[in-house]
Amino acid sequence: MVEKGELQTERRAVMTIKDMGQRALLRYVRSITHPATSRFVIADRIKLGGMVGSFPVISINETFLTHFNGHIEESVPAGEIHYWELMKHSKDPPIVEALGGPELAQTHLARLVQEIELGADGPGHFSSELWGGTPNIHYKVSPVDGKLYVVYWYQKNRKMDKKGREVGGGELGFGAHPIPVDLPAWWSGFPVCGGQRPSLT
Repeated sequence: MVEKGELQTERRAVMTIKDMGQRALLRYVRSITHPATSRFVIADRIKLGGMVGSFPVISINETFLTHFNGHIEESVPAGEIHYWELMKHSKDPPIVEALGGPELAQTHLARLVQEIELGADGPGHFSSELWGGTPNIHYKVSPVDGKLYVVYWYQKNRKMDKKGREVGGGELGFGAHPIPVDLPAWWSGFPVCGGQRPSLT
């Protein structure tokens, strides 16, 4: 159940997004507060044959392994992650700009795992998009070369009943690519995670 105060906060946040002039590219959906993590070892939490929450990991691309597999995030504070919907096809640089630039666009990879562990209980009415098989877009600076990368996860092989309800399956894939990169644009409707809500005061 969503508390009244949470709804009011989300409405005020939507109003501030209008002031940012980014309505044409991103639509603010909502924010989720995640707990602090003292030490997040990426290689232990995201690995082939391992589990994230109740979902097996069956695919990790080489770029992710090269740039993030050996990274450890220390003292990740409690905080919000912000969810957006991409409103038109776009490559990464305009999305990063819409999120407030490279620094604000970034999220801890611990947040990415926490997001998956929440499953359908996570970002409310946005959960169908997060779990719809499309890439869920995050941004993170590589500890290897210091450049900004798009980091994404997606769900594969979902099992649905005749009424379209999920009844099982849902293996996970993870990937990363440098920015900019000569790849097709992300499609409209894809979930984007990161950025920062403007001050509500």
